[in-house]
Amino acid sequence: MDKYVFIDHTADIQFAAYGFSFEEALSNAAEAMFTVMANVAALGDEEKVAIEEKAETLEELVGYTLGDILSESSSQEMFFSRFRVDSFHKEGDGYALSGTAFGEDMTPEKGKTEIKAVTMHEISVSREGNLWKIMVILDI
Repeated sequence: MDKYVFIDHTADIQFAAYGFSFEEALSNAAEAMFTVMANVAALGDEEKVAIEEKAETLEELVGYTLGDILSESSSQEMFFSRFRVDSFHKEGDGYALSGTAFGEDMTPEKGKTEIKAVTMHEISVSREGNLWKIMVILDI
């Protein structure tokens, strides 16, 4: 199983991320986003940022979580190399998630493509057998 694959898109960047759980698929979706932003192989993971989100649907949870990570990257001036879901559960009529993004301070030589936003357009979360699939479009 590939962690993620990029899909041709006319103007933006689209990918599908996979995992044997929702948490693994979301971590892989974050990693796909990180590889667009920076040379992940050259990054350390000494610094960490806590991420907490709540949403009514899994699709919203994906969009909010990736958007929050992108916002933290910009405000903290960090490139992230990985994201770990620390807890994920159903809460009332929705879902709650907390996780940790790991990375290091931004440096121009490690940067690649600036992402403007994680779009909610065409975000999808599906489960096929024991495999979860998350589809995301990034506005660049």
